[in-house]
Amino acid sequence: MLEVILISIIVMIWICFGRTAKWHIAFLRPGAKRSESPGSGRFRCTVQLQKEPGGTEVFIVKIKGRVVTPSDMYDMDIQVLLADVTDGADDPKPVLGTVSQWQMEDSPVFCYRVHNGKIPRRELRISEWMTVATIRADYLQFPRQGRRKIQFVASLISHQSSAELVCAGAVMDYENAQTGYIDITEDNNQARVLTVRLAVAVADSEGRSNQAQLDVIRQWIDEHIMACQSNTGKLVIRDLLGGALRETAELIESNRQVDIESVGREMARALEVIERYNAIELCLRIAGQGDEISGRQIDILRRTAELLDIDGEKFRAMAQKLLPVRSGRGDYTNFILGITDDMTVEDKREQLNDEYCKWNGRVTSRDTTIQDQADEMLALIAQVRNDCVEQPCANG
Repeated sequence: MLEVILISIIVMIWICFGRTAKWHIAFLRPGAKRSESPGSGRFRCTVQLQKEPGGTEVFIVKIKGRVVTPSDMYDMDIQVLLADVTDGADDPKPVLGTVSQWQMEDSPVFCYRVHNGKIPRRELRISEWMTVATIRADYLQFPRQGRRKIQFVASLISHQSSAELVCAGAVMDYENAQTGYIDITEDNNQARVLTVRLAVAVADSEGRSNQAQLDVIRQWIDEHIMACQSNTGKLVIRDLLGGALRETAELIESNRQVDIESVGREMARALEVIERYNAIELCLRIAGQGDEISGRQIDILRRTAELLDIDGEKFRAMAQKLLPVRSGRGDYTNFILGITDDMTVEDKREQLNDEYCKWNGRVTSRDTTIQDQADEMLALIAQVRNDCVEQPCANG
């Protein structure tokens, strides 16, 4: 499955290259005919890696050799394209540009192109290495992190027609310290798969799930499918997340449980902060669709939040927003209001006062949904204050 996903991702990116770069792709493949000046003084390219005073890495691209133009006063541009050939020249992958100025017209693929000016005579001989481009490494995004082989293709092309006059390539090793775009895509896909597994586990935490809970999961999957801009991407995400949903459901149907501890720890390693919050939000939405929220489900939600390193107060604020306000159930009520077993009566009174002040200030909100929730929360606070605080104090 993962290989299919990776191939699809690469195909998507190469499609973005557009027709402009097709001959450059051919140039990078073994046995492709190089476009060189005839005769002596073969056109060549070399690349050096340097560090600027501030520590920024830059690639210095130089050319040397003989160039023959169609006519005197020929107007030319200089162009430099990059490809990652770590997996071989038969499997080149584009290097992307992080600055729009150095991207192809119709894609994020890196393209350095500047106007060189007119050459007075038809024949130009560059006898010494001449710098034609200084490319900052932080303007580039490579496919993967780590040791890479990067091929640079320097070309002289017509300023008017973009017809190539001559080109040459050079390959250099480069240690990429940044996460590559394929790495990011794989990480994002893995994060989505883990989120689906966790969501199904929460829905089935009581040994059963209802249609509303499954609909929330499917809606979440559909949103991620629609977020992809290409049809290929939509198919990849649909197959990936649909497969994760089926596999997790089959696991549960076979009376085996999803290891929430393992999934949570893996998510904590793989997901960015915002993705972890999105995952716990999905779990809370699912829990809110259940017939009831049990103490076991509360424990699972709390433990999941801990595993994902979610701030406790932010988690409870999300729970208050996404879970229904229900009275008469001690574990759930205490969870919503932030009351714990180790609190003294005075601690509980202070916590309820804080909650009262917060929700009383929202009664006059212009949002009627917030108004309704505030009214419900205030009624719940009054009930808990009477049941859990006032009575014990009176008895004392």
